[in-house]
Amino acid sequence: MSEEAKANNPDSVDSGSKSESVAELDTLLSEYDSQPTTTSVAPTTSPQTDDTSQATLEQVKQLLEEQTRQRSNQEFKENMNKTIAIMKDELGFAVSDKILSGYVDQAAKDDTRIVSAWQSMNDNPEKWKKIAKVMASDFKKGIGVPDKELTENIDAVRASVKSKTETNADDYDSKYSITNMNNLSEVEFRNLKNSYRAK
Repeated sequence: MSEEAKANNPDSVDSGSKSESVAELDTLLSEYDSQPTTTSVAPTTSPQTDDTSQATLEQVKQLLEEQTRQRSNQEFKENMNKTIAIMKDELGFAVSDKILSGYVDQAAKDDTRIVSAWQSMNDNPEKWKKIAKVMASDFKKGIGVPDKELTENIDAVRASVKSKTETNADDYDSKYSITNMNNLSEVEFRNLKNSYRAK
């Protein structure tokens, strides 16, 4: 399949490159296969205390749990921001942080080894960086790369239409409104573009 056909059809992904990427991610995550994802602590029993001491202990326990939760949330946000920055560098085009965050979350749900790798990312940041780059590569293959020439052409026509409607209100034609231009199919847009080239 030609490069142009691949760019115009994001659903067609080279199965050889996808399997290489999956194999690479699988290799990077293989060390997390047998590790448990959570740890548990056996509850300990405390000696009997009076009611006020028990209430005070409960308040301290709740305070510590809240502080731990806040610290965990802050650490999660920092690590997610680092991961998103790595992925954006690898992608080379703008993608919303929310989309990439959701992609990482879904990848972790699909493969629990990613959770294990996430938990040890501070112990081995270079390994996590490689994993994030592979996830970015998989993301890029999944969405397909935008057609740069088509995007530039559409942007040029939008700018032309916008300047025409702003500068010459008497000649305004609603069929060239931004809304109508956005609703054109690729074929209709190409025909419109070619009609202006003929003039």
